[in-house]
Parts: sequence; C-alpha cells; structure tokens
Amino acid sequence: MNYRSLDSNTRRRIALANGALAVGLLLRLFVHPANAMARNWLDAVVGCLLGLSLAVNLFGLRSARRCRQNRA
Repeated sequence: MNYRSLDSNTRRRIALANGALAVGLLLRLFVHPANAMARNWLDAVVGCLLGLSLAVNLFGLRSARRCRQNRA
C-alpha cells in the first residue's frame, strides 16, 4: 500500500497514530519520575498513547482497504 494513494482522512489518521507512537516512546526516554506514583502515571499515559496508536493505525488501514474496494 502506497501512502500517497490513500485519501486525506486516512493519511491524517495514520499521521496522528504515528505521532502518538513517537510521543509515547519519547516520554519513556525523557521523563524521569521522582516517585512510584509518578512512575505509575507515566506508565498509564505511555500505555494509553501506544494503545491509541495501535487502534488508530488499524482503523486507518481498515478504512483504506474499504475505500479501495469501493473504488473498484
């Protein structure tokens, strides 16, 4: 699947998902919590961002496939 062949909504979704993935992974590198409670919150935020990235990427690929089937 070529990224440029996707419609603009799907490209926007995949870009959002990739941004959430990047932020989630970079948070682990650059944020150093001081106590256990802050570490738990960081884990929750990172997990939420990674889950959001996975869900939006799968939704974007599903909608791209559906859009491609409607064109044919």
